Amino acid sequence: MKEDTIETLFEVYSSWISDSISNYNSDFFYHSMDYIRECYFADEVL
Repeated sequence: MKEDTIETLFEVYSSWISDSISNYNSDFFYHSMDYIRECYFADEVL
């Protein structure tokens, strides 16, 4: 279970979503975590 968590963290932090969240000049950072999660699963900003 611990390896799955670590693997998932690496996957998310190396994906496009990390750059989008880190861009504090956009409003993506301020959206709810549920919205950000759905964007991640859809592989695009919805």
